Amino acid sequence: MHCDGGSEIDDSFDTVLVQGPQGDVVVDAETARLCWLAEMLGRPIRAIDCTRCGGAQLDRQTAVHHSSLARTCSTCGHVVKTSDSAVANPLADAWERIGLPRPQPARVSIATLSIAARDYSVIALWPTSTEILSNEGELELGGVHVHAWDLEGEMIVDATLGTLTVDGIAIGTDAVRHEAARVALMH
Repeated sequence: MHCDGGSEIDDSFDTVLVQGPQGDVVVDAETARLCWLAEMLGRPIRAIDCTRCGGAQLDRQTAVHHSSLARTCSTCGHVVKTSDSAVANPLADAWERIGLPRPQPARVSIATLSIAARDYSVIALWPTSTEILSNEGELELGGVHVHAWDLEGEMIVDATLGTLTVDGIAIGTDAVRHEAARVALMH
């Protein structure tokens, strides 16, 4: 979670309650992780409610990976059928439920960086993902996010790139997304 405006927050939490003028949204770690995984796999995400009890549906990891036109409601056991194979996740319309405008697609970074691994003690990279909620209004920057520490342990690279080249090997956004999803599916 990142929060700016008086008191900056840059931390991870098991659960976050976001209060808005049109209602509240609870973002728990598992629901956020499954929303992220669907995005990494390029799957459409949609808020789906049970047609019997109204309970919000959440497709678990296997359902995120494999398309389905039906799911069993975890609240009442009813089979909920849909016309598309979107991943069910209640965070898909979280912005609407608290009265924020729909997040805009990220603008893709065109920045590149070429480095040699021997010059760094640690190089960490991960794919950027769409914000679940944001009231910033500024377009998010998408791509490969990189942190790198020099041999003395000081972080000297903190950037979002279109392509990172390490020891002559180009690493693009798609490759990082696929690897992140592969690792997540193993757990």
